[in-house]
Amino acid sequence: MRDSRIPESAKRQVIKRSQGKCEFCASEMTAIENFGSGCNRPLHLRAVCAACSRTKPFGAPEFVQSSAVQEILVNLRQRIYAKVPLRPCDDPVNWDWRAYVASRK
Repeated sequence: MRDSRIPESAKRQVIKRSQGKCEFCASEMTAIENFGSGCNRPLHLRAVCAACSRTKPFGAPEFVQSSAVQEILVNLRQRIYAKVPLRPCDDPVNWDWRAYVASRK
């Protein structure tokens, strides 16, 4: 979905910069991925091949089998199905994010 939001002009700049090659292994590029920021400026985009892409579909084996990802998923599952909020930010009634941000300044 994020790829569909990348402007065509930015895609052309990335392809021109990389000469149509993967920026990691120099094989033929198959996608343009965003890294380091949610910004779609060419500075935050790179051309990659399927093997080097850091953006994997949610169900991809290398995503699901990672122990770090498994730990995150277990934590999320516990938070989603908890009868009472486990963290202040899980409580939509009593959580005031503006007050939290102000207290951190």
